[in-house]
Amino acid sequence: MGRLEEHKKGIAKKKNRRAKWENWKKTQALFYCKTSTNYNKWDMFESETDSDKEEEPILPRHDP
Repeated sequence: MGRLEEHKKGIAKKKNRRAKWENWKKTQALFYCKTSTNYNKWDMFESETDSDKEEEPILPRHDP
């Protein structure tokens, strides 16, 4: 019976977290504006360092 109760509590926690996630997604969709930038999402895809600026451009060597 103890394992059953633990399993039921786990399922209830999972449903609660899922409901919170769905509410968060709905809230973000309501407040979304095409002119605004979600910097949290941007930081996930953009690297911290600007390695592109440090490198020299690749040029053809034997091009007349």
